[in-house]
Amino acid sequence: MEQSPETRSVERREVSQVASRSTPANPPVAGPNGFEQTERVAQSPMGVERREQSVVDGAGGEHRQTSTRDYAAEQGLQLYKVLQLVWLVLAVIEVLIG
Repeated sequence: MEQSPETRSVERREVSQVASRSTPANPPVAGPNGFEQTERVAQSPMGVERREQSVVDGAGGEHRQTSTRDYAAEQGLQLYKVLQLVWLVLAVIEVLIG
């Protein structure tokens, strides 16, 4: 007897763009040495913050520094560490009971 293969429905999921909130770029600030510094911060609804700092010297040389911080991942890591501590305490209690 031949079995027919199961038919499975496949859902097609589309990835939508994540809306982000961005603070307006600050106007360049000229420092006492002729440096211009700008800073731009963008934050997504998921808790990811992207910060970009740019410094331009009087000769036109530019230095950019970009940092990204994921607050949700940090909270998940803290929760994981607390759970590890709870299990450690329970293991110590179990060993002491014998």
